[in-house]
Amino acid sequence: MFSLTCPRCKAPPDEAHLEVVSGTFNAIGMRLQEDGFATSDANQFNTDEEWVFCNACDARFPLGECMADKAEEAV
Repeated sequence: MFSLTCPRCKAPPDEAHLEVVSGTFNAIGMRLQEDGFATSDANQFNTDEEWVFCNACDARFPLGECMADKAEEAV
């Protein structure tokens, strides 16, 4: 699962509006979803080369930083 809150500024999903901005796939500009992407081909898109952009703080960071903490998911 992916956290939709910005890992840098902690902005909530409605402010952060996290978007994929680079990667090795044809999905640039797709809004990040909890499962990675809102497509049936999500497993093909989730690679270590994807970068995400936060509209709230203008930060650009690797998709891996959006991975939700397993302890957090259990709550």
